[in-house]
Amino acid sequence: MRSPSGRTMLHRTLVVLIGLLALAVVVVALGRSANRPTRVTQPLAFSHAVHVTKAKLDCTTLCHAAAATQVYAGLPSKQVCYECHDPDQETPDRPELTRLASYVDREEDLPWQRVAIVPPDVFFSHRRHVTAGRIECARCHPGVAEASEPLSEVSRVLTMEECLDCHRQQGADDDCLACHR
Repeated sequence: MRSPSGRTMLHRTLVVLIGLLALAVVVVALGRSANRPTRVTQPLAFSHAVHVTKAKLDCTTLCHAAAATQVYAGLPSKQVCYECHDPDQETPDRPELTRLASYVDREEDLPWQRVAIVPPDVFFSHRRHVTAGRIECARCHPGVAEASEPLSEVSRVLTMEECLDCHRQQGADDDCLACHR
């Protein structure tokens, strides 16, 4: 049988170990977010406003077609751009078409940089939200359709509270394990 002072010592040791573990988790989490760039440079000066407003394209029609069927929405390949833009057929005074053609000539895909992020412990399925939930893209990505400059600010798409509010409004599962893995 342990003495009261032995139990106290064991209790203090456990408290210290748990504290150190919590500190390690915080340090790792801060290190991950600190290593993530906050601004990126996109390969083309893409205007969502021109494509959504002028060309009347829906997000999932060509550019992010995987959103309707996959976990990730995906980013458009040069072949997707070529669906509408052929640099050989358009006027040469459009530098972005020249840049697009250079990726084709080098047989490289467009190195788009992701700007919408979710925390590493969150599982988010575009298919589940776009197809099953019938959620409009602008609900989670407000202002993107009006953006005339390439998206370059890396940021978290939504807060947990915003997600929970939406889940409750839609009658979707709000159990922690539905999203956190």
